[in-house]
Amino acid sequence: VLTLVWIGPDVFEIRIQKIKILMFNVTKPLLETVQQRFEAALKDVCVFEYAGAREGGAEALRARIDMNKLMPALPKLELSGIRTRDKVLILKARMP
Repeated sequence: VLTLVWIGPDVFEIRIQKIKILMFNVTKPLLETVQQRFEAALKDVCVFEYAGAREGGAEALRARIDMNKLMPALPKLELSGIRTRDKVLILKARMP
């Protein structure tokens, strides 16, 4: 199960619940795959860092978005939320 959690302005976490196949933990390889997909979709807009284990056995990847690169015409916008709907990623933004 993948969860997107908004942490604060321009920062969100991608969390994946611990997944084992037979006796192998495949959570970190899945996180790496998700990171690659985000990097391909948001070229040079996100910086990722491994955020470690979270409650409930989830592993997290922290993403920091550069809103100036995402929306150069509106440089003062900041990320204020993130969610998905119908397989579409929705980034919410606001003026600080």
